[in-house]
Amino acid sequence: ANTRQYKTLVTAGEVIDKTFTNKNTDPYLVSENTIVLAELAHIRPLLGDKFYAELKEEHDAGTLTANNQG
Repeated sequence: ANTRQYKTLVTAGEVIDKTFTNKNTDPYLVSENTIVLAELAHIRPLLGDKFYAELKEEHDAGTLTANNQG
């Protein structure tokens, strides 16, 4: 499945809020491409292609099942 068509699992603001010590960091410094690359390099290999695609599809549609919520 082409998961690049779906929005990222987190936003730049969420990345900054959960990982940066300086909460005043400009969200434009965390590009969507950087988030996509991080998902592909670190999340997809752990979840596997099928489950990663399922999460991306559900997240994009706003229909995460109870088992797939955080």
